[in-house]
Amino acid sequence: MSPQRRNLQTNAKITPNHIIFNPPSSAPNVYHTPSKFLPKSDPRRALYTTAAATPTAEAPKSKPKGILASIANERAASTPPASQLKPVRPIYEKKYHLTQEDIDEIRRLRKEDPRTWTRVRLAKKFDCSEFFVSLCASAPEIADEREKELERIKSKWGRKKREARELRQERKKLWGRDV
Repeated sequence: MSPQRRNLQTNAKITPNHIIFNPPSSAPNVYHTPSKFLPKSDPRRALYTTAAATPTAEAPKSKPKGILASIANERAASTPPASQLKPVRPIYEKKYHLTQEDIDEIRRLRKEDPRTWTRVRLAKKFDCSEFFVSLCASAPEIADEREKELERIKSKWGRKKREARELRQERKKLWGRDV
């Protein structure tokens, strides 16, 4: 045995009273960082205490059979039930309130001046979605202008960029196929 290897082994035996915390290389998460490693002023400590204070589902009656099962049970116990979580976006009901006259008005306004009466503005005025406005009234001249602008931009591309974009489009066509 080499002297260096023997030295490493003896060093490992000398310092067994230390903690090795080697988390996986991923984004930090409140549930993955033990509170022991958080400073006293860290706001995540408050999250731990609120998660521990919320009523949770009953703990399993049988003991978990492995370390992964026990970790999963601890995580499930510290997660609040879905009924207590706040919604990510506001809850709304779909509305079916527009009459045929309203739809005709949307079409007329969009046809008169599509730059003034955009999808966003019409959706706000009639209290409906932008998607519904696009289904009711299209503005082909706006689409043509955008297409011309895109062609003008593409005309400035060099050979390498143009070929790279064409190859990318060809690869995208092959995505869904079994090759």
